[in-house]
Amino acid sequence: MGTFRTDVTGVQAAASARDTPHLIASLQRAAAAAVAAAAYPIPRCADPARYWPRYLARVQAAGHTARSGAGLKALLAAAQPLSRLTALQDQLATELKHAASRVIRPGRVTHHGSSGHSGGGSSGHPGGGGGSS
Repeated sequence: MGTFRTDVTGVQAAASARDTPHLIASLQRAAAAAVAAAAYPIPRCADPARYWPRYLARVQAAGHTARSGAGLKALLAAAQPLSRLTALQDQLATELKHAASRVIRPGRVTHHGSSGHSGGGSSGHPGGGGGSS
């Protein structure tokens, strides 16, 4: 998803610069990445509010506008919803953290600084007993 995020960021940069050719190319790349990402849906238990499909739909719709041969005004209008994707990303991240906290049991994750032994028992000093001859 690193390139997907980069593609969306490229759309925002091109829109800010009002660079029509770069905006068209960025919108098309972002839309293609969104289509590819849709092949790997987030499980419903991790995204019950369905933020991921909405995110992808916004990116795909913006890319469709770029393919339609629209002018700069229409391209900027198509790119505008992408500038608000950060809020949707934050909502999705919060939802995923909440879902993960329900799956991970605290007793199994809180082994901070443990070296795996308690300091006593069989890992005592070598040769601690007397000889037998």
